[in-house]
Amino acid sequence: MSANPTYTIVDVDIKDPQLFEQYLDGYMPTVEQYGGRFLVSPQGSECRTLNGDWEPKRLFIVQWPDAESYDRWRNSEEYRPWNELRRKAAEPNIVLVEGLPIA
Repeated sequence: MSANPTYTIVDVDIKDPQLFEQYLDGYMPTVEQYGGRFLVSPQGSECRTLNGDWEPKRLFIVQWPDAESYDRWRNSEEYRPWNELRRKAAEPNIVLVEGLPIA
């Protein structure tokens, strides 16, 4: 089991804003239930591109205790109905990256 925290970096292209807000209402508690901690809010934060041509639509970051915690959450019964709703509301790009050990 990984001892390092893992991060999901998510860039969401929202197709249906009202449906996406409903998704967030159910999604956010499931993340916290599985040990996820929001470092950048999915409800919208200022984002400026400083270099390159990447222009995120809505960017947020979640810290997980480890990759296994993320996998358990992603495949959980609690998240399943919200994932179905998200598919109707938005198209995300998601990157999972292992962080440095916490001292």
